[in-house]
Formats: sequence, C-alpha cells, structure tokens
Amino acid sequence: MSSVVQRYVRSWLSTSCIVLSMGLLIAVLSAGLIACTSQQNNQLGTTSTPSTNPGNQPSTTSRLSTQVQHCGKVQTAPNGALLDAAAAKQAINCFWQAYQHCRAASFSFTSSGTDTATIRTFTVEKKRDGCSILDTVQDVMGPNPASAAKTYICTGLAQQSDGLRFASCGEDGDVFVPIGVTQ
Repeated sequence: MSSVVQRYVRSWLSTSCIVLSMGLLIAVLSAGLIACTSQQNNQLGTTSTPSTNPGNQPSTTSRLSTQVQHCGKVQTAPNGALLDAAAAKQAINCFWQAYQHCRAASFSFTSSGTDTATIRTFTVEKKRDGCSILDTVQDVMGPNPASAAKTYICTGLAQQSDGLRFASCGEDGDVFVPIGVTQ
C-alpha cells in the first residue's frame, strides 16, 4: 500500500508543480504586456524635451508632434568664413520666414574651431500663446563624440543685414549666425 501512496503523492506533486509554473508564467507575461501597453500609450501624440528656460532653471517642454520644415545648415570655418554662403543665406531666410509666420522649422549652425566645433540646432515652435525658439547645443572636441545635448529657450530673434541674432539663449547668452564673413 505504501507504493500506491507514494505514486499518488508523486503524481500530485508533479501536477501541482506544472500548474504553479504555468500560473507564474502567465502572471509574468501579463505584467510585461501591461507595462508595454502603458508605456506605448504615454508616448502617443506628444514628445517631451528637457530644456532650460531663460532663467536657466531646468524644465520640461511638452509639445504635440508636428511637421518641422528643415531649412538647411550654416557652417563656418575656424577663421569665421562661411563654408557655403548661398546655403547659409537660404537657411537663414527660410528660418526667418518660418519665425515671422510662427511655423515649425529648424536649421543647424556649426561653428568650427581648430580642433573643436559647436553644433546648434535652432527650432521654431508654435505654442498656444505664440512662438518660441529652442536652441539645442552640442560641443565636439577632436575625435571625441559630441557632448550631451543641452536645450535652451531663446527670448527673441532679430534679423540683421549680416545674419540672425538669437537673444538670451541659456548659458551662451546672445548667439549670432552670420550670412557673411565674420572674422
């Protein structure tokens, strides 16, 4: 009789282990599915960009995803000369027009030194209460990868005969983007 009891106990333990394992597997898969669905729902429709406001206090700027017009790029050599004056003029004119009509647009400005470069991406964003200008900055030194991007909100933009002047853009203050030689 003891062999019958032993078989019964073994059978019961085996079945219990299988049932518990399946239950645990279902619980883990359900938790993973819920986490993925929750994360996906939080990302639909908006993006969140860390930025620094004009007072240099960290903040988060949330915005609806929109089409952004890419106006081009402006690049200067170590002596301040533009690498492509026609492309610079086109990019600056495109960005200025977008700013005047508060349309989403961006352009990049790369200011090169001997073994360094500063890469700025200026972006016009339409907000409920008007237009804002973001300045995203990365520094590159030699063959090293670019620094982590820092984003600032500029307080204004002025068109000048020789370029654009962005006002109070975070740590760097005013930033001038030329359309002529700036030696």
